[in-house]
Amino acid sequence: MADENTQADALRWFLTGASSDGGAQTDPLAALGKYRSSTEVAGLDYVVGSSPVPNLVVNYVGHHNGPGAATITATGADAVAWTSPQSAQGTPVTIANGETKVLYADGAPGEYVRVTRNSAVALAGLTTLTLLHRFNAAVGQRDWNLNEVPGGGLVRAVCLCAKNVSTGEVRDVKVWLAAIGTVVEVESAYGTGAVSIGVQSGTLHDWDDAGFVKNTVTGEVMMYTTRGVDTLEVPAAGRDVYDETGGGAGVGVAGSPSDELVPISGHRIGKEAPSSQPTGSFADNTADDGKQLPGAVSFKTPTAADDADVLEVGDLAAGEIAGIWLAKFVSPDQEPVESHYRYGIAYEFEAA
Repeated sequence: MADENTQADALRWFLTGASSDGGAQTDPLAALGKYRSSTEVAGLDYVVGSSPVPNLVVNYVGHHNGPGAATITATGADAVAWTSPQSAQGTPVTIANGETKVLYADGAPGEYVRVTRNSAVALAGLTTLTLLHRFNAAVGQRDWNLNEVPGGGLVRAVCLCAKNVSTGEVRDVKVWLAAIGTVVEVESAYGTGAVSIGVQSGTLHDWDDAGFVKNTVTGEVMMYTTRGVDTLEVPAAGRDVYDETGGGAGVGVAGSPSDELVPISGHRIGKEAPSSQPTGSFADNTADDGKQLPGAVSFKTPTAADDADVLEVGDLAAGEIAGIWLAKFVSPDQEPVESHYRYGIAYEFEAA
């Protein structure tokens, strides 16, 4: 089925911060809880090449497509097909003037694009798109420096709203932190305190120059200040940044060969049910410009659907919503680090 609001398009993400459900609120930095906004959170950024298919507008590119080159091909006067960076061209979809349809890559239900046709003129040609990770985007991610935060501590906690926009139920919704680069393995053991962590040469090519990484075996989240060809430099102040593994911030837990390292955005995430369904509110985090934590939300750092800490949202009936909070912390004694942080959550569900 290629209709909008079905399959992968059944669960959409919105900003919060509105004064009533579906109200106007377009500023990502103001997504601080309260009610769902009418503004949808964008997926991947994209750059459209020259001479695209005329009269076809790209509305949304799902983030599971991944970065790279993609195409929308007119396979007939009234049909188009999607090719993602990772998968082959999908089944052509018939689209009439005024319709919005969802196009899927071959055998990849999460790799999709939503498009609208705005003219009855015959479709022809090829639209090329360069898909890019979003930086400084929907969750208030931006260039930041610890000097901006007096005494360190929490940088920001924002709330996104997941809404079932289909006419049926979506089941077993799970949310976790997406890897924002290649997942690698530790090459040799490392200890506590300041360390240089070695990995296989060349595998860090798509990691940020400085950022956050989780060892999924020890559970420790670390902040690295330098990325080399095959090493991550982690200062003592960058160890166990959330102080949740028992090693203690500034100390950390020793790692072993073959431990898995996942680059993450630097956030922790938590879930919150609305005050009522389907139009209720979430915690109001506007005090101190979001530099607080909503008290009823438990924050974790899951990195996979089968992670013991994955956010189990459960089932959402048609129209129902759930809140997902993202909070970025820094330790008061971390060294100043300037870096970009990518929008990095992942999710899965089963559509009716």
